[in-house]
Amino acid sequence: MSFRAAIIDVGTNTFHILIFEWEGQKYKMLDKLQIPVKLGKGAFGEHLIQDDAYSRGISAMIEFKSLLDRWVS
Repeated sequence: MSFRAAIIDVGTNTFHILIFEWEGQKYKMLDKLQIPVKLGKGAFGEHLIQDDAYSRGISAMIEFKSLLDRWVS
């Protein structure tokens, strides 16, 4: 029996997603995507994520959801 999973890395500059499938001791990369979001842009002085950076992050997550939907069996 094989299983599929995704890993999302939410970084300060870039969000990444890896979608893979594994069976037993073997795994295969199915898809990957990286999106520059620059969450830290303008955030360090005020210690807050700026509205435009927040929007970029949400947009990236929406793209990840679309990608995941394509892999759902």
